[in-house]
Amino acid sequence: MIPGQQDQVVGFTDAQSVQDSFVSIRTVTLEHAGHNLQLDEPDKTGLYPPRIIK
Repeated sequence: MIPGQQDQVVGFTDAQSVQDSFVSIRTVTLEHAGHNLQLDEPDKTGLYPPRIIK
């Protein structure tokens, strides 16, 4: 999960509470990003590709 700390749509605190619902989850927080991570931090969002579970 990659939440943006400045997210005004979902809310950063809500994203944190969701991660507690998952047994195995890796979270990387982008401090200067909002809800549109790929627009706010395009250089950083490409560093964390989604893991495909087979």
